[in-house]
Amino acid sequence: MHVPFCRSRCRYCAFYSGESPDLRDAYLRGVEAEVHAWGAGGGALDTVYVGGGTPPTLGAAGLGRIVDALARVRGLARGAELTVEVNPAQGLRLADLRAIGFTRVSVGVQALDEGWLARLGRRHGPGGALACLEACRRAGFASVSADLILGLPGLDPAAAADWAGECVAAGADHLSVYLLEIHPGTPLARDAAAGRFRPASAEETVAQWEAVAERLELLGLSAYEVSNFARPEARCRHNQRYWAQEAYRGLGPGAHSFDPGAGPWGTRWENRPDLRAWARAVGAGRVPPQRVDRRTRDGALLETLFLWARRPAPWPGEALAALGVEALRAEPLLADLEAAGDLAPSGRPTRQGMLRADGIARWLWERLKSRPAA
Repeated sequence: MHVPFCRSRCRYCAFYSGESPDLRDAYLRGVEAEVHAWGAGGGALDTVYVGGGTPPTLGAAGLGRIVDALARVRGLARGAELTVEVNPAQGLRLADLRAIGFTRVSVGVQALDEGWLARLGRRHGPGGALACLEACRRAGFASVSADLILGLPGLDPAAAADWAGECVAAGADHLSVYLLEIHPGTPLARDAAAGRFRPASAEETVAQWEAVAERLELLGLSAYEVSNFARPEARCRHNQRYWAQEAYRGLGPGAHSFDPGAGPWGTRWENRPDLRAWARAVGAGRVPPQRVDRRTRDGALLETLFLWARRPAPWPGEALAALGVEALRAEPLLADLEAAGDLAPSGRPTRQGMLRADGIARWLWERLKSRPAA
């Protein structure tokens, strides 16, 4: 579920957000219409993720309407994981989120330094972020996640590790550690073009990530995906559905969906990021304006390799066999990766391998994409 409302926009953000608060009622009516149009088939939902934007800008009543519509029309499975993103500067009572049914909360910490928070356009301070994590833990969420941004030029790796440690001490049992990206059209991109911002080097970024990974492993949080660390019981079930290429449905303008059974290799689609056009369409019972991407066989192969290389997961032999890749063709390539230290003897990517996931996936794809001779 994508909620396109924010009180202010971060300088690096390229997500669809910033719509007028006056459109919140139109958004909520549209979500309810989209849920009803989706229908009741397919079984109860076992994971729901409400992100944005800043979902608490809808208020407790608005978020309650969303969860109620899903529960009435689709149904929520027993023990379902319901995640909501929050900002440390938001004012919604955490007890209200628990009462609505959310079991997991993701807090946008991003940094624990006043200077960096200001440069990123965040409205909270380090103390407010840590206090929010502590309050989430006291509120009784099953899992509390914190987002951190790395790839910050000049950031001491030891300081990055300390940020991660402080988040855990405040109650986080899951950290999503993202690298700062400079997207066209953002204030940060304009700063970079004008020479006011220098992107971090690859060496800086790797050093920061490795320092964070080492600290979190000492604290019992392991990398189950290159950007996600957690205690075993706190791993995000919803994200794992994405990485396993299972079906998911996106609701709201700007939301993405995937159906692995649509077309020979699966189909993705995105509701166009236009709240007014989306609301008009779903309100009239029509499919909203969408961008549709029907995967090719080579595209599905590259994605399978990419998602595998980002995780300490076993070689996806069955999925690759369905794409026409014979095990005998892959074995010598995997041996080369193991010799280079990118794979463990178990065939799972090492920490080094996960850091090199993009290059490894592309290297394997180039050698496996052609179909074997008949």
